[in-house]
Amino acid sequence: MSRERELDAPNDPVSASEVLGRIIRARRKELGLSQADLEGDLDFHQTYVSMIEHGKREPRLSALIHLERALQLPPGELIRRVRIALEENASETP
Repeated sequence: MSRERELDAPNDPVSASEVLGRIIRARRKELGLSQADLEGDLDFHQTYVSMIEHGKREPRLSALIHLERALQLPPGELIRRVRIALEENASETP
């Protein structure tokens, strides 16, 4: 099994979607923003933001780009942080 496939394995305790959601939520809170603030800035419904933050929805690439802007992150930063977190999780799993 390839390294990337291992990171996305269904039996992984934490999915990429969950990790992405946690990163987005943490950054949003770090900036003192509410989900409603993101809704207004991004023209996303608050429910959509909540579903992303809880790992229930995977945003499209265009949504990730808008989220990075709203969260004051450089392009590609969310994906980079997800990959690092998944790699750390994989190295901790026996």
